[in-house]
Amino acid sequence: MSKMIKVIVPVRSTTIIILLATIFSLSLIGIGISNAKAQAQPPSTRLPQPLTGNETTKAQQTQFSNYTDPHGRFSIKYPSTWAVKPATNRFQPVLVSFVPPILSSSLADMNIAVSATHRIDPEVYTFTSAAEYHPGYSTFQEPECVKYKIDGQKACSYIVTTVGSPGGRLVIMHVNSFVNGQMYSFTFSGHGDTFDKDLPLVEQMLASFKAPP
Repeated sequence: MSKMIKVIVPVRSTTIIILLATIFSLSLIGIGISNAKAQAQPPSTRLPQPLTGNETTKAQQTQFSNYTDPHGRFSIKYPSTWAVKPATNRFQPVLVSFVPPILSSSLADMNIAVSATHRIDPEVYTFTSAAEYHPGYSTFQEPECVKYKIDGQKACSYIVTTVGSPGGRLVIMHVNSFVNGQMYSFTFSGHGDTFDKDLPLVEQMLASFKAPP
């Protein structure tokens, strides 16, 4: 007859095995909780952040050049490193676009257009435009008519952002002003991560706009 061999495990070894098994189980539970929390985090909206002194100082130190409309309708200053793209024919609604260098981190552009409208009050025009904006955009800043003036005239602005864009939101600011019989529309668009960095530059451009009578 074969003899049964009993393996006797010391009490201390058994305690160590149980302790290691408990630690391993707790580690697995911790990893599961961490993964669940990570999945529950909402995606970053990348909306514009409050301006800091750094952006304002950078704008003040930027060199500007002067652009004059070929038909003498207006002049405006723009950052010297930005490219200027005038309209190529008289049927284009955008009179000129200003674009930062391709190699810069900025994804902004600034357009100036004359709106074909019978309205002469920028406040009425702006509120109407904001209410009829394209689907797929949400209002980030409601229309206001205090922040800006264009060539000494009342100007109204509002900001919209794209909805649900996986690569970060596109932010667009519209500024409208009725100057010398024309409703000028200024459109500044940029990525949510860089919009506020370029905003002081654009505000200097708006302040420099002149439309001779």
